[in-house]
Amino acid sequence: MYNVSHTNQHGNNIMDHELRMHLAAEKRKEAAKAAMTALIDSTNIMGGENDVTAGIVEALAGTHRTLQQAVIRCFADSMKEYAKFNTDLRNAAAVDFAKKINDMEHHFPYI
Repeated sequence: MYNVSHTNQHGNNIMDHELRMHLAAEKRKEAAKAAMTALIDSTNIMGGENDVTAGIVEALAGTHRTLQQAVIRCFADSMKEYAKFNTDLRNAAAVDFAKKINDMEHHFPYI
């Protein structure tokens, strides 16, 4: 396979740019996974869900409204994949809820 690269009008190597974009995307994905793991771990205390919910609401309320919408968009989009998960009695209600979210018609515009 040939390694072909091209320099754009700004003098940047396109392959280098694509690699940087890919690495940045992977870094965001890993940061999201780490944040989600921390969130999941914080719910692993009997009766802790109210504290976690309050923390989520406070964090959302304290950020830019465009970012609030982006977070909810990511949540809704992630439910599309979660709805496909295998279930047993421990997560059946959550997967059913994800399926109901998927049935909703809603658009989150970028503003």
